[in-house]
Formats: sequence, C-alpha cells, structure tokens
Amino acid sequence: MQRKHMLLYVIAIATVLASVGAAYAQEESPLPSRLNFVSDYAQILDDQAEGEMNQLLDQVRKEMGVEIEVLTVLTANPLSINEYGRKISEAWKLGEDDPKRKTLLFLVSVRDGLYRLVTNKGLESVITDEQLQKISSNVIQPEFERAQYARGIASGISQIIQVLSKGGNQMPGQGFLGENALVILIGLAVVVAVMLIVFVLLKL
Repeated sequence: MQRKHMLLYVIAIATVLASVGAAYAQEESPLPSRLNFVSDYAQILDDQAEGEMNQLLDQVRKEMGVEIEVLTVLTANPLSINEYGRKISEAWKLGEDDPKRKTLLFLVSVRDGLYRLVTNKGLESVITDEQLQKISSNVIQPEFERAQYARGIASGISQIIQVLSKGGNQMPGQGFLGENALVILIGLAVVVAVMLIVFVLLKL
C-alpha cells in the first residue's frame, strides 16, 4: 500500500515538473524573425497581397520616413499581447526611444483574437495615439470581429497612410504645402496603391 502511495506521489511530482518545464520552454521559445515589412507567420495574406503590401510599405519608408511593420502569429501565449509586442520591438530594433525614427508595428495574434499597434516615440510627431485609436475602433476592429484579418490589416494600413499623407498631427496654422507638396502627392499615390490592395482582398 505504501509503495502504491509512493508511486502516485512520484507520478504527481513528475507531472508537475513536466508542466513547469513545458511552460518554461514555451516562454523561452525564440521570437519570430523579421522576414520583410510583412512577416505573415499566421499565413493570413495570399502571396499577391503580401508582395504588394511589402512594396507599398517599402515606398512609405523611402518617401515618408515611416517604418510600418506587420507581424501575424498564431498566438502570443504565454505572453500578453502587450509584452509580446514590446519584445518584438526590442528584438527587431524598432527604435522605441529613438526620436529620429518613426516606427509602427501592426501585431496580430490570430488565435487570441487580439492585435496591437505598437509605436515608438518618434511616430508621435506625425500621428497621434488618438488618431490611431480611431482607426483601430472604426476600421480594424469591425473587420477583426468578423475574422476578416487580411481586410482589417489592409484597411488599417490604408487609413494610417492617409493620415500620414495629410501631415499627421500637424498643428493648426502650420503650412504643409510648398516644400512638402511632393510628399503629399507621393502620399496620395501610396493611398491609391493601398486601396488597390484592399480591392483585391475584398474579391477573395
């Protein structure tokens, strides 16, 4: 009888240790590497949409000086979506505290049904948290609630670029035309390109 109790005790300890070890291994698993401007590990986008979005975001970086990264994963577990986004920003060196860089990470965790727009301090000079929140609530969230992740990503990026092309959070009275007129034209061209991507996704 004592041997039976001892065996059960050993099995219980082994089970606990195995669970702890599995959780530790999961937490220590490496973060996904950056593949391109779009790193679609959850395979949300088809090849055409992903390729066009990569070209678009490369153009945004070159012409507007804003780095937009899209990362889709199946799950952020065991980390919270906020902690996962912070770790990705650090691992990908997105310049969290660098005022000279303007970066935005569009993170999507499919199985968790969560997403985050992770920004650095430099981005505050061209788009505000309030503007991003409106885009999130009015554009991205409705699509994600219908599990239309590809449309949500494309539409969200489209709206973000539209804000950037209009001068972001420019203060009233500041002139934006003149020397920046070319930037506006480029921005409008980028917006048109985004809308074409959205149109392709809507037909899928």
